[in-house]
Amino acid sequence: MVAAGRFMEVSQTPGFLCLPAERICHLLSEDTLIVHSELDVFCALLRWLDHDREGRLCHAAHLLQDAVRLHCISPECIVTKVEPVEWLFDAVPHCLVVINEAMRSVSLPLLHGSDFSPCHLGWCEISHLRANKSRPEKYISKEKLHRG
Repeated sequence: MVAAGRFMEVSQTPGFLCLPAERICHLLSEDTLIVHSELDVFCALLRWLDHDREGRLCHAAHLLQDAVRLHCISPECIVTKVEPVEWLFDAVPHCLVVINEAMRSVSLPLLHGSDFSPCHLGWCEISHLRANKSRPEKYISKEKLHRG
């Protein structure tokens, strides 16, 4: 999908804001999406929701849970950049439940001495390709893609 390879550019266009919910879900959940971090995907979803809040908030929890890989956003970023989006969580309380579940899925293995590291969870701020849907996600840097 061409849009996935140029997601950062495409997500800034007026056409992106006009896509229907089904296309947004398909695009945001695409394994071949190239982004700097999963926070970019979250921010793109916010822009799309904000473009027509009244008509789109009914899709927010579903899209947040199914299209954004929240477990790939560091707990620090969730607390400082995701949770402060009050208009979303005030309007759709279930979105906060989704965020809390993601925080749990990341925090519990760390508390129990798991060998997960922030880089294994996709918290590195480099451009990457979503390589697969497993949890935790594995990412391939752009440099590795070019090397073959």
